[in-house]
Amino acid sequence: KLEPLFPGTTYDAAVPAPDTLLRQPLGTFTAHHHEILAALRAMEAKSPRMKVITTGRTHEGRELVCVVIASPENLKRLDAIRADLAKLADPRNLDAGEADRIVKNSPAVAWLGYSIHGDETSGSDASLAIAYHFAAGTSADVTDLLKQVVVVIDPCLNPDGRERILSQFEQGAGYVPNL
Repeated sequence: KLEPLFPGTTYDAAVPAPDTLLRQPLGTFTAHHHEILAALRAMEAKSPRMKVITTGRTHEGRELVCVVIASPENLKRLDAIRADLAKLADPRNLDAGEADRIVKNSPAVAWLGYSIHGDETSGSDASLAIAYHFAAGTSADVTDLLKQVVVVIDPCLNPDGRERILSQFEQGAGYVPNL
């Protein structure tokens, strides 16, 4: 029996869980890159805390994205948060008073990057569970954290390599067990 990843957390029923978006329950197979993107976009459509941003294309033309998850208030002011953090990153033109204001008023940013190598397959699948937890969680453990932290998820740093490995998995799989 599969156990919940975050026992005791409650979830917004309006946000679809990965198990309802994939062809099999999450963790029981390896999802293709396009399936991961489709699941993330389906969650984004129903969650006021989540935004999927295209960041580029791979050499083979696959879409690269990052997923930003924050409290609705912080998500609405994402551009201002980015601008303030950029000032801290290069403080040469920043006076102490403004730096203190930015530090006091800015949430932390947590960057979660998954599956940099094509054969690291479980990371990208795990990114769906984490994205769902933060996009749909209604318990204080999630909502309180998102008031203080902007979570940025890169679900797959190397989708071309992932698809190459999945192709090998599927070629090697058969209908009859190879004992």
